[in-house]
Amino acid sequence: MKNVIYLRRNRKVVVQPGRHVLPDNYMATALKNIEYLGFTFSRPLMEALRTLSIEEFTAIYHQLVADLKSLLGANVNFKPMYHNFPEQVMLLSQAELYLNAIYHYITLELPEHEAIERLPLLDQVDLKIIDLGSQEDFDQTIRNLIAAKGSISEQDKEDIEWVIAAYDDLGAVLPDEIPLKENVGFVVGTLLKYDKASLDLVGQYVKTATDVLRLAVAFSDGDVSLAANTKFRKFKRAERRLLLGLLDRCGNIVEDMLRYKRRWIRLGEILHPAEYKNRYAHCQEAFDILRNNKPYETFNGKVELALRRKDTLLAAALLKTRAGELARRLDHLLRLSGDTSQEMDRLAKLALHRKDAPLAAALLKTYAGELARPLDHQVLRLSEDALQVMERFAEVADQVSTPVLLQVMAHFSHRQDMRELRTFFPKGNVAKAMAIPNTLPGIHPDACAAVVDICRRTLTRRFSELPPLGAVYIDESLKQYLMPFSQRSASKALRTIVRGSRVKMPEGDTIRFFLWWKEGMVNGKHTGRVDIDLSAVMYNKNWKYVEHISYTNLRSDKYKAAHSGDITSAPQGACEFIDLHIPSIVRYGGRYIVASLNSFTEQPYCDLPECYAGWMMRQAPKTGEVFEPSTVADKIDLTADTRIAIPVILDLVERTVIWTDLALKQHPYYYNNVEGNKKGMVLMGKAMTTLTKPTLYDLFTLHATARGRKVEHADEADTVFAVDRGVTPYDISTIMSEYIV
Repeated sequence: MKNVIYLRRNRKVVVQPGRHVLPDNYMATALKNIEYLGFTFSRPLMEALRTLSIEEFTAIYHQLVADLKSLLGANVNFKPMYHNFPEQVMLLSQAELYLNAIYHYITLELPEHEAIERLPLLDQVDLKIIDLGSQEDFDQTIRNLIAAKGSISEQDKEDIEWVIAAYDDLGAVLPDEIPLKENVGFVVGTLLKYDKASLDLVGQYVKTATDVLRLAVAFSDGDVSLAANTKFRKFKRAERRLLLGLLDRCGNIVEDMLRYKRRWIRLGEILHPAEYKNRYAHCQEAFDILRNNKPYETFNGKVELALRRKDTLLAAALLKTRAGELARRLDHLLRLSGDTSQEMDRLAKLALHRKDAPLAAALLKTYAGELARPLDHQVLRLSEDALQVMERFAEVADQVSTPVLLQVMAHFSHRQDMRELRTFFPKGNVAKAMAIPNTLPGIHPDACAAVVDICRRTLTRRFSELPPLGAVYIDESLKQYLMPFSQRSASKALRTIVRGSRVKMPEGDTIRFFLWWKEGMVNGKHTGRVDIDLSAVMYNKNWKYVEHISYTNLRSDKYKAAHSGDITSAPQGACEFIDLHIPSIVRYGGRYIVASLNSFTEQPYCDLPECYAGWMMRQAPKTGEVFEPSTVADKIDLTADTRIAIPVILDLVERTVIWTDLALKQHPYYYNNVEGNKKGMVLMGKAMTTLTKPTLYDLFTLHATARGRKVEHADEADTVFAVDRGVTPYDISTIMSEYIV
């Protein structure tokens, strides 16, 4: 299992050297066979494998092939409705396509076609290298996950849990501190689950009442992010004493408990703190305040009162004692501190940007003289309150966590951009996105620049205390990759990156999407018939609908695009494909493609035995098999409690794949097919293609400034940050633990 995790995460395996000499024909055969999957061995790995016996080598090889097939989705039989896709779909008449669909809908049988011999794969594939790893490097990977300063995914948690269960000595993987509180709940809960935690060890990580609540949630297999409610299980007496003992050690707990008042009351009904009122009097008093609604003035209550009264100086003075909260509320404070002319200026600029001249004129008339001078040359005065708010922030910026500083810096860097939408990713285990009109009142540009400068200087000082990096090369392409702050809802994928990042397409003219799913037994209950639909919706540069390819429209008459046929039942597994020929779509005026998966029979993906999708680049789509593992660019497992998924959006003009990994319970204007979701698709498309988030280029440039010197070429560098070598965007756990520090 260790090598399964290591291969998926780092494309490495651990091999203990032997004392044998492996015959060359075994190594050559293995290399030739895994080429079919698009992989090969590095020289160090080959040298280590050569020292194994035939039996040892064979065991590693068979396990490796099985793992690679699973990662790529090549462990199942892909049998589309039209075996000779895409040519067969393009050649059949509309009448034949219609009759075949009706035949399948009535009988659930696939139409019979004579198989045509396909030419061998003509695409040239760049093989991906599997390298030799080490036990120490594997342990560091797990340690980095636990020490991450951002939330981790369900797959990350599964990997950590396996290590905790398998290791007798956890010293190599447990850090001295777990920075993110929800990770504390999960890790401590797992340690206790496998009876590998003493009270002292647990107490080292559990420091607040909310930490204790997360631990109780982890005991109950709930959402440790606390985004969703959890039904607490009945705890054993020893577990109750542990939770109450940890809570009693947390100091001032009432205010923390009031943040989740209803959950604490429910938990108290299970913990029975009154039974231990003499032993844990502190806990008993806190629960008494919650249950009986006794008056208790909270910090947040004081801040909210000051904000309602628009007393920004008092609010800033209060928030200064909690630097992170001050940073998060800085935009609100500066908005309240501005004068009305700033807001009028912002609205007028927005009106002109949208070519609404009458509205702009009406706004500008409200204060004299503005129509006589250009908007870009207005001199607006910062208010005294705004200056004092920024001074408060500057005084405590060094107490703000790195993730928050990075996000504040990025936010204010783009604060003057007049974007149509603001996009949010609500906290939780489901990858939702919310987009709302951008109606934020204006903030003076000088204030934004000052905040950015404070953040940059603070981060540079902080990073300068880390070990030097020497000569540093930073790939310009990293401007397209966003920083990882929250991977909580990230799906298991062949390559996982941050939502909104843009991946350059490989060489080739045809994108082939694929989908595979299966119906059957899940937790002792049969799914019933399962129909998942693969669709692609096309838009022009202005997000105006062009056409869609789906089960209702198997091919385009305008450009080269085809669907492999609508399969509506999958007792043995089923698949669908879509081919999109990039040059012909661009010539027709198309730019964006939104890939969509809809559960037509309305089972959520989490209730299916298996469901995944992905895409491959094909230069010669009529050659090779319909599913060629070596051409798979990425694959994503669909396991969320949702019925709609948008894994990627394509920008065909820039030839980039925008990683979205969205799992939606419903779109605006929801229907369970693509035609009913056109308005929702446009909203999600605009939101994901206009994100303004901090990039990896920004992060690594700060480190280079603080810890080294930038060079122009990777060959000259001691430290490389790039898409394909050194520290890459796919090294998420390393970035979160070693660079967002």
